Amino acid sequence: LVICSFVLVQSQELHEEVVSDWEALHVPYFDKCVKESNVDPMVPKKMYRDLHLPDESTFHCYMRCIFENLNLLTDDRYDVDVQKLTDVVHVAPEIAIRCVGAGKHEPDMCMKTYIVTKCVIGDTAN
Repeated sequence: LVICSFVLVQSQELHEEVVSDWEALHVPYFDKCVKESNVDPMVPKKMYRDLHLPDESTFHCYMRCIFENLNLLTDDRYDVDVQKLTDVVHVAPEIAIRCVGAGKHEPDMCMKTYIVTKCVIGDTAN
């Protein structure tokens, strides 16, 4: 199942406009989040172009940092805010609802934001 999911994601791609817009969201926080998470900087730089979302704690926590700095978390910071995620360009409300739901029961915020990220990208890619 994991291999099938990997192949499915690898055969998909995001429209160039989506890639550019989502990459631009990271720019103001990139250095801060790379430093905080200790992720290899090439991973988030290429994540939208390569659709490579490694299941590694450093990348998980990079995404938590991005979500936090984009103010996409609930006020208590224990969940992703569906409405705020819907406000992100190219994220349809039904995708936001489904993907936040996919991570709802994950207690670790780094893993939760990774689950939501992977879901949103998978649902948006074609």
